[in-house]
Amino acid sequence: SPFLSMLELITAESLGLLLPSETDAPFAPVSLLQAPTAELLREASGLPQDARYEVLSLEEFFRDLERCAESSSPEEQEEAERFRNLHTTFRTRLQGAQAHRVGQVQVDVWLLGQDREGHWVGLRSRVTET
Repeated sequence: SPFLSMLELITAESLGLLLPSETDAPFAPVSLLQAPTAELLREASGLPQDARYEVLSLEEFFRDLERCAESSSPEEQEEAERFRNLHTTFRTRLQGAQAHRVGQVQVDVWLLGQDREGHWVGLRSRVTET
């Protein structure tokens, strides 16, 4: 189904990519039955309803991930390119795509948007910020 193919595309594009922080974490595909809200994502992250919650634009989320210095290794350049591709997919193939950050220190990161059929799909990961 088209629903699966969008998730499969995102999954393939993020395979092997790590979200850098004190503990580099992989991305996992996710789908939601309803639009993401602070309440829903706090609950899905197993956090209390007063847990910190913020929304970032795709530009804000991907900005540092897409950058690499002139002196970067080929691996780092390839990784930046893959993050650019992922950014493009979220921006062009999903409606209302944003990054949602839930919690403090161990922060759950949800990249979510709506596909053509109206399903909310995306990726989940985690960053550690002490």
